[in-house]
Amino acid sequence: MGWVELMQEKLELRNTISYVGNKSLPLLRLFRYKEAFSLAFVQHMIKELKLTDSDLILDPFCGMGTTLMASGFSSITSIGIDKSPLAVFISNTLPLLLATEPHYIRETYQQLISRLEKQPLAPIAEASNSC
Repeated sequence: MGWVELMQEKLELRNTISYVGNKSLPLLRLFRYKEAFSLAFVQHMIKELKLTDSDLILDPFCGMGTTLMASGFSSITSIGIDKSPLAVFISNTLPLLLATEPHYIRETYQQLISRLEKQPLAPIAEASNSC
């Protein structure tokens, strides 16, 4: 059997394949990585392929780490690689946010905001503010 016989068209997945499917998930809205798959699509593919915790997922263009996150939710080991340092940072950071208590994130945010409000404007901001 060749690869052509294995191909299937699944139109019901068309609304889940792109990043648009992540817009309803607060954690995945933190960074809008338009090339990302939606979490729902990756979860569907894990289920469709009947992957288990004895499998390994390799994502050679991990981007923000949606596939890595979905595999983690399914207790499947995954490895992600990306050329972009920003993508690597995001894919490493998002899982940390999942493990952080919400009240800690809120408190840290409030502390940062209060510190930022006390900071003087940068010289460039002062120059553009006077226009």
